[in-house]
Amino acid sequence: MNISIKGFNWEPVSAETNDINQIINKFGISEILARLLSTRDIGIERIDNFLNPTLRQNLPDPFHILDMEKAADIISDAIINNEKIVIFGDYDVDGATSSALLKRFFTMLKIEAEIYIPDRIEEGYGPNINAFASLKQNGANLIITVDCGTSSFEAINYGIESDLKIIIIDHHLSGDILPSAHAIVNPNRKDETTIYKSLAAVGVAFLAAIATTTKLRQKAFFQDKPEPELIKLLDIVAIGTICDVVPLDELNRTFVYQGLKILNKKENNAVKAFCNLLNIENCLTVYHLGYVIGPRINAGGRVGESSLGARLLSTEDLDEAIEIAKKLDHYNEERKAIEFIVYEQALEQARNQHNEDSLILVGGENWHPGVVGIVAGRLKDIMQKPVAVLSLNETYGKASCRSIHGIDFGSAVVAAKDAGILLSGGGHKMAAGFTVEHNKIDHLKKFLHDRFVEELKIIENKNTRYFDACLSVNSINLALAKEIEQIGPFGVSNHEPRFIIKNAFIAKVNIFGESHITCFIGCSESKNLSSLLKVNAFRAIDTDLGNHLLKTGNVLDIIGYLRINRWKGRETPEFIIEDVIPT
Repeated sequence: MNISIKGFNWEPVSAETNDINQIINKFGISEILARLLSTRDIGIERIDNFLNPTLRQNLPDPFHILDMEKAADIISDAIINNEKIVIFGDYDVDGATSSALLKRFFTMLKIEAEIYIPDRIEEGYGPNINAFASLKQNGANLIITVDCGTSSFEAINYGIESDLKIIIIDHHLSGDILPSAHAIVNPNRKDETTIYKSLAAVGVAFLAAIATTTKLRQKAFFQDKPEPELIKLLDIVAIGTICDVVPLDELNRTFVYQGLKILNKKENNAVKAFCNLLNIENCLTVYHLGYVIGPRINAGGRVGESSLGARLLSTEDLDEAIEIAKKLDHYNEERKAIEFIVYEQALEQARNQHNEDSLILVGGENWHPGVVGIVAGRLKDIMQKPVAVLSLNETYGKASCRSIHGIDFGSAVVAAKDAGILLSGGGHKMAAGFTVEHNKIDHLKKFLHDRFVEELKIIENKNTRYFDACLSVNSINLALAKEIEQIGPFGVSNHEPRFIIKNAFIAKVNIFGESHITCFIGCSESKNLSSLLKVNAFRAIDTDLGNHLLKTGNVLDIIGYLRINRWKGRETPEFIIEDVIPT
């Protein structure tokens, strides 16, 4: 048994030698890359597509999705008839990217369209009657909701009764009954049979743009004008797909893979603005999308002006983009300060809950609703349970939820809503949200506990974790890191490979950024101090992991990830520590 300091039994991923040799012979690649591919259940006939994913091979016919034909017909007619179109988006990154994608699509067609993003505090999530009434009064004919709308019955019914045309483009789980919109394009409708259920809303919006272009072509709209270059929208699709943490299956992975190419042309004003503001000179990666650009786009919706992210991603004016990026960077710093206070209070509550509870449910009066989702994500990582964090007022609580693999929080929220426990709610497997009255919080916790408890037992009994291959200190170099990068971009359903470095000794240790640790490690057999490898452990101070790493001379098996650190035009291999096994 290889029990780590985090309590996991680390075992190698099973790999068939015959499969590895077949891949090496067919594709002429290295043994390590062939091993990583062989364990991913790709199938040898699909490896070339996996290594070089193209839209030509992986893009589906958008019209196979329910209501896509209706939606494309209505949108194309609105374009031809010069009707006033409003895009009604959510305030998170997926909503901002979905809104900006459609805005940029209409701009390509020389059509003016308006974006409306509700205020998180004043209006809350999704369509509302007051907003629809105002849009109607200002001349709106067609409202397209993106990343929201599937659970907004009251507002949608009001809009229909007010003679608005309404199309819902969403990806959140639906209940048995759907709103009365003219078209509901959502791969997660209960009656939908598409295999593309893991799309983010921005991916669904991209397919809707393709379908609308097809309809416009059929209606001779392009007789005297060029068709839009939809591939240029993939930069926005990549940002939304990564930041919404959806599985990187074939289609989503293709969107991100190809979208990164468009992003790195740096033609988008939002990308130019962030690169200029944050001194990003290197090639943009998934890391930049998920941890640098994404949080800043999100910051306006969390603690500032909800519309800023969508405005930034859709503006044609570079000066405006630079000003918005500065605002969002300021709001992101404000968000961090608020998050720190809420996180400390939430963590104390979480640690006082019973170990037998199958979920963590915490809440505080007037916790800022813009940070509870982030706090839920951090608690989920620490507690390894599904988490709901509530911001409470005098009558009800609004929650953001984050789940662990194996537990579907979105469907649980939908079930609680159908059972009459919640005022509203929805989401998907890994993230959800709801509104609950004070007097029903205990009932809700029991409902969720009973739903999750058996699933959690199954997960907890599987305390085995897997690494993909063994590496030696001397084998780690830039060439190897670049080989591993070929099977990216990494995310849910395309995991980043884990490696184990056996019998490494800690030769030297530094602390940086108050909570991070850098170690210089060597091979315990030779203890050659002239060829040490630099490895990093983030947020490790005051943890069991950090305590082991801080002991110079310690010999450990180190588990982690091999990445490329790109800084000021230089590329170096970087090993990130996840866990260690004392030897």
